[in-house]
Amino acid sequence: FALVHKHMLRHFQLTGTGTTCKMLSSIGLNPIGHTKSGPLGGDQQIGAMICRDELQGIFFFRDPLSAHSHIADIEALMRLADCYQVYHC
Repeated sequence: FALVHKHMLRHFQLTGTGTTCKMLSSIGLNPIGHTKSGPLGGDQQIGAMICRDELQGIFFFRDPLSAHSHIADIEALMRLADCYQVYHC
């Protein structure tokens, strides 16, 4: 997704978990900071950014065929996005 839409994503201030930011940097995008990896607290850090009105949208990619050890964190993040009316997909 990021590689295909890189030209459009350049116009946004991007951030994400450590793993995501590494991937964004590897394709020439320059994220403005990062959080820890999702399972190590990064999802909660993104949630805190939502609460502080620092995010206007979230792209959250996951493999629906794989189990996620931090599924509760992912669900909490999506719940916060709903409560604060932050666009997410």
